[in-house]
Amino acid sequence: MTILPVLLTLPHLPVTQQRFFLHLMPLWQAIPGRINALNLSRYSGWDERTFRRWFAKALPWNTLQWSVPELLVRLGTLGSGFVLLMDASFVPKAGTRTAGIGKFWNGPASRSEQGLELSCLAKMSWVGRHVFPVRVVQTQPAGTKQTD
Repeated sequence: MTILPVLLTLPHLPVTQQRFFLHLMPLWQAIPGRINALNLSRYSGWDERTFRRWFAKALPWNTLQWSVPELLVRLGTLGSGFVLLMDASFVPKAGTRTAGIGKFWNGPASRSEQGLELSCLAKMSWVGRHVFPVRVVQTQPAGTKQTD
């Protein structure tokens, strides 16, 4: 399945940004190792500065991630029943310089520990139980402002 039908359904996405995204997706999957502007330029005909400029522009990731399951439903690949799921994941972390470090609940240890917490919102289909992550946010420790 190609991502083009999903991109064409996004109302405010310019054609140039669609072209960039279509150029980026195969590279993203093919490049071994670290994905950065320099490596992307090595594996494509585009300059490193081009990738940096495009990554500085906002792409409506939330709209795109919600649109993929909708497209699969329209194509008949998935059933029409979906549920929203939310899961919080704990990552133990030592030190004091990591952004967002604080005391969070660690389920396997059954206690609060120092580390990071990530919350993931996902859409799951009843048929085939496919899960589509929609949004992942790092939970901020108590007493700090949430930045988004």
